[in-house]
Amino acid sequence: FATALIQKASDRGCWLGAICAAPSILAHMGILDRRKATCHPCVLDEMGSAAVRRDEQVVVDGRIVTAQAAGAAFPFGLKLVEVLRGREAAEQVRDAVLYRG
Repeated sequence: FATALIQKASDRGCWLGAICAAPSILAHMGILDRRKATCHPCVLDEMGSAAVRRDEQVVVDGRIVTAQAAGAAFPFGLKLVEVLRGREAAEQVRDAVLYRG
């Protein structure tokens, strides 16, 4: 059921976000074929033809945002705010939560 919703969102051009091992689900579905992405190191072998950026915490390719793991949660969340609401909104959130990363 969840993969059907993800596929429908992808087909409609919606923004997709995946963190930790979740990018491997998008990879298994073919959504990350030949796209830049990142993920938790434990699922690197499951990323298919994705162009994995191992040294980047957060990667945006088109309307897909991926992140490595829990340690990337703040940068991931801020990037989601940025792509959905703009850089200024992301900076406001960053300042409000006193994030200094």
